[in-house]
Amino acid sequence: MGRSIPKSVCIDGVDPGAGRSQKEQVYQIELITPMYGGGVVAGVVDEEMPVRATSIRGQLRFWWRLLYGLKLSLNDMREEEAEIFGSTRSASKVALKVGMPDTCLSLRPMASIEERQEQDGKKKKRIVFEKGKEKLQYAIFPFQGKIGKRGEPDVAPSLALVNAGFKLLLSFSPKLPDAQREQVLNSLHGWINFGGLGARTRRGCGALYSKDCALERAENIFSLLSGAPGIETVLMGNVKDDAESVWCEMVDLIKQFRQGVGIGRNEGQSKESKEKTKTPGRSRWPEPDTIRRKVEAHLERHAPTMQVEGFPRARFGMPIIFHFKDSDPEGKYNRAEDPIDTCLRPESSSRMASPVILSPVKLKNGKVVPVIVFLKAGPLSSLLLERSDTKATYSISDDQIVNPKLAAYSSSPMKGRSESGDALEAFKTYLLKEKNYKEVIL
Repeated sequence: MGRSIPKSVCIDGVDPGAGRSQKEQVYQIELITPMYGGGVVAGVVDEEMPVRATSIRGQLRFWWRLLYGLKLSLNDMREEEAEIFGSTRSASKVALKVGMPDTCLSLRPMASIEERQEQDGKKKKRIVFEKGKEKLQYAIFPFQGKIGKRGEPDVAPSLALVNAGFKLLLSFSPKLPDAQREQVLNSLHGWINFGGLGARTRRGCGALYSKDCALERAENIFSLLSGAPGIETVLMGNVKDDAESVWCEMVDLIKQFRQGVGIGRNEGQSKESKEKTKTPGRSRWPEPDTIRRKVEAHLERHAPTMQVEGFPRARFGMPIIFHFKDSDPEGKYNRAEDPIDTCLRPESSSRMASPVILSPVKLKNGKVVPVIVFLKAGPLSSLLLERSDTKATYSISDDQIVNPKLAAYSSSPMKGRSESGDALEAFKTYLLKEKNYKEVIL
């Protein structure tokens, strides 16, 4: 669908008393993957102002911290960030304006809810993705819609902003030193090449391109990210012709590592003939059996068999909602069925952003490079597993997140990929040794 909007400008300015600002620098920026959210309502594109200067300022702050701020003490970082970008006590020395073209916005869902006839002749509703985009389900599942249960109405798939462009005008206060101006410009280049706009940017949504900021060659990634205190590792795949295929590739890689047959789970088997089927088999990760033991519920055929307990995939970010397809359809606790939904989160907050960023990086020649950025992340501790009926919570210790035992059992997805039992380390090994990714030496 499309909506015609008037030409508009969203302004996020500098201190009016800071003197005359420098001449504006203009950047033409375009989306190269669909954008979700970005407005005042979570997950919803604001049709009047889809791109906001305040959102861009937040992105520049984030990339400034990654590239420069995290080498400082916490107090010094806060002071220097406020000196550049402003705070509740001081105005920003960086002015941003966003100009949207006087054209029709292209908003469309990436999936639909359709009623299809099954092999048994019965009709059943399914969430269906556009042809060739099925792999993206793992990245955009919050926006794929939801089929209503027990008489509830369906939730329609969210609309994404696609094939859109905008103009960013950037200027500085004369009071901002040259060194800090250069830091802001490098942060802008980092955000445009490796970040994005809207929701789920760490899974490749809302990725951007600007000819003014694009890299000449893939090898130039080193010069932009070298020495960044907030970045641990950068891996790069083979160059492709378009952003969508690169995005699909990276999303599929993380999905296969976490849930794919032969790595994250066993092949499915028919209960009667024990022949291989398309139905997913049991997970090779320890979380499902750990939850069955903690909640004290499971189907007879799903009795816990794994000898170790743990939640290693917490390293990829939280919250994680664990849903068992054979749990009670009414969402009620039943010891004779698989557990009701549970949620894993940090004890002190509701979420932890993923330290893995999937970045389709478009070069000046139009080719696109799959780049996976691993941010520095400290050890996790004090996690909670909550039942959806709120009747119990379970504490998760740090040795249930990273532990050599989690990589030692025969079917572990981390076996041979991480001696320490660290899921992030195992994922890097998987990319480097099995998927032909190369490390960018920073």
